[in-house]
Amino acid sequence: MLALFEWRKQLAGVIKRSQLAGLITCFLVLFAASIITVFALRMVHYTSGAMTMGSSLSYELPKLFVQRWVGLEGLLTAGATPNRGRELFIAAIADDPKQGVRSLFQRLAKVKSTADPEKFTFLTNAGPVAILLLSGSLTVVFIGIVLISIVLIFTEEIIRIWTGNPFLITVSGAALANVICQTTFFYLTLIFLLQMWVAVGFLAGIQRMRIGKVSTE
Repeated sequence: MLALFEWRKQLAGVIKRSQLAGLITCFLVLFAASIITVFALRMVHYTSGAMTMGSSLSYELPKLFVQRWVGLEGLLTAGATPNRGRELFIAAIADDPKQGVRSLFQRLAKVKSTADPEKFTFLTNAGPVAILLLSGSLTVVFIGIVLISIVLIFTEEIIRIWTGNPFLITVSGAALANVICQTTFFYLTLIFLLQMWVAVGFLAGIQRMRIGKVSTE
């Protein structure tokens, strides 16, 4: 939405207001439909039909504003963890995501769930600051966040240089921010980052091929 507002003058020359309003309306409708679908699936798979759609929405929606503080929960967990230091930090960095509920941060957070662990794995998202804080050093936290910020800025700059597309920068930046803020396993975050670079390189290559362009000469 911010990108649309920033580039509103350029958009005015290629899209009508009614078309833009239609696109925004479609986005809002699909966004609402996605939330309802998620709640419906959660109700079917996790509650064994004990809740209706109405009760599920009335129960879950308010919690979106108080139980989705990704990063804060991780900091509280890391801050309350004894024996923080080099060994615990290395263990957190090298932790295997395949361990699921037996992973390091899950054990530290003492996550409780009524779901069958053989079928579902409820993972608490730590956030990068919490993982860095397990080192027991605020200096490590500061340096780690600086390095992460540099990688994000570098990635956005690559996208700007390779494609020059402000909307691709916006979408990719939002995706990166979402993944980074929920980081529990740096290995998975690195994989996502590599996928992002490959995807951007692929799009930049297609753009330079000028498919469908017809020379006017």
